[in-house]
Amino acid sequence: NKSSGKKDMSHEMELFYLRIHEEAYGRDDPRILPALLRVGEYMALRGSMASRWMPYNSSTTTASQLLGAHRLALFNDSIRAYDRAVDIVETHFGASSTRLVAPLRGIAEQKRLSGLGKAKAFRSLSRAVDLVKADEGSDSSDVARSLIHLADNYTLWRDPRAREVYQ
Repeated sequence: NKSSGKKDMSHEMELFYLRIHEEAYGRDDPRILPALLRVGEYMALRGSMASRWMPYNSSTTTASQLLGAHRLALFNDSIRAYDRAVDIVETHFGASSTRLVAPLRGIAEQKRLSGLGKAKAFRSLSRAVDLVKADEGSDSSDVARSLIHLADNYTLWRDPRAREVYQ
């Protein structure tokens, strides 16, 4: 249908946006980080909404099988983009760079939207908190924002540790 065609075009446009950056700067250049984060976010959001517009042919495959495979592919594209962003930041700026905070938060959000990977989400956000705390340029409001992200994630996963972090 026309609606799913627009969604497929949008998917391709996001990947094209990333390819343009890769061709302009190189696959491992830090200048592609905004494009990687954008693709990671888009794919995670699209995966979380896939059931709303997933086309299928019921004569060959069940809707739930196709939907599951489609969602998984979108979430995998998302996590690959975020993992690449982490690798690029670590390579160019070091494993203790606060530039890691955005892709680490992205990983946590992708895991929450997919409903899978709670432990990885918590590890990612805990690492982000540690990076912000260790950074000389961070002030108390930066640390507080980082802790709130972690506590909010605990809350969304219904984890009792949220209360401790909020305090």
